[in-house]
Amino acid sequence: MSIKRRLLTSSLINAFGHFTLLLASFFSLPILISALGTSVFGQYILLIGIPAFAGLFDLGFGNGSLYYLSKDSNNNNWQNILGSNLFATIPMVLAAGLIAYFGIGKNLFGLMAFLVLVNQLSDIIMILAQSKNNYSIFNLKVIIVGLGNTLFSAFVARATHSLESVILTQIGFQMLLLVFAAIWVKWIGYSLRPKLNRKMALSTLLYGFSTLGSSVAGQLQAQTSRYYLSYIFSSAATGIYGLAQSLVQKGLTLIQVTGRSFFATSANLHGESRYATIKRIYLTSIAVVVAIGACAVIATHYIGYPIILWWLQDASLAGQVYPVLVVLSYWFLSVSLTPLTSYIGMGIGEGKLVSIFAISSVTLELILMFILTPRMGLVGPAYAALISSYLHTPPFLYLLWKKISAKV
Repeated sequence: MSIKRRLLTSSLINAFGHFTLLLASFFSLPILISALGTSVFGQYILLIGIPAFAGLFDLGFGNGSLYYLSKDSNNNNWQNILGSNLFATIPMVLAAGLIAYFGIGKNLFGLMAFLVLVNQLSDIIMILAQSKNNYSIFNLKVIIVGLGNTLFSAFVARATHSLESVILTQIGFQMLLLVFAAIWVKWIGYSLRPKLNRKMALSTLLYGFSTLGSSVAGQLQAQTSRYYLSYIFSSAATGIYGLAQSLVQKGLTLIQVTGRSFFATSANLHGESRYATIKRIYLTSIAVVVAIGACAVIATHYIGYPIILWWLQDASLAGQVYPVLVVLSYWFLSVSLTPLTSYIGMGIGEGKLVSIFAISSVTLELILMFILTPRMGLVGPAYAALISSYLHTPPFLYLLWKKISAKV
């Protein structure tokens, strides 16, 4: 299959899966808010961020594993990669339990630790699927876990009004995914018996660690504002901000997951035309994403509020969510340019450049957030993200373009 067709196919599969999830989220979030109340919904927003935040404690093994599996078309190192990632799961589970215990409450820390464990086990197998550009398997997670975290969680919340029941539902769907993923691995003839090769583990760790900065920055950007709003205002403020942020993040997640296929493809390219092909992918991705971002900004301005009002059926809540959404739509226009290009950069070995800009961007954003939020309220974190992104994205795109051009 040609490179263009491979990327198009994987992008369309990803788009279908995440569009399904976007629709499910759209209909389930108002039910969750109504069933749990704004304050408890704010706690829920904090909880569902814990698995991604705990993922930082894998020390970059995820990105390193995808890189080395993608470079080896036969996946000869699969069992060693599996063993390394299982070892990295230990600090992730511990971190999830501690964050839940001290950040939310001791009644949920055991459930969150177990949720992260099951999530990580399936994620390891999803890395193998991505390296083989098998996005139909990868999108099983989007469909199974996505529907469990949205529609089914909403129905359980409406029936029980219990946050614990919602988390148990999500654990059940994670376990269902793990069963399907394990069956797929055995079906394609791969072993689920882990091995631990020190040399392979070190190589994976070193590459992954060079890209860790971008992962850390992404999670700090997504989660810190939620915890900070809960700290200086209330969990209800987190719920309101989280509603606007979740809508924008769903679009950004679609672009990020599509970017994983760019990572695998750029790492797997060989031959003299490798970088010429990457340059074309780079420019095309920027043009497409700018068009998507511009449409998002225009739609938010002209039809955003009526849709939010119809969606939430609460004029007071819609009036608080909409101003945040407007600012975040401009942030989306800028920040959406970075996932695809960052994954291209990591695929060609420029993970350090990606990490440097990501860390610099989130550092400035956090400083601005601490300054602006007490003065501006809920829109403070949104403006902090907006300013930092517009100061960092253009120079990042330019420098990465220079790096790619120098390799041609």
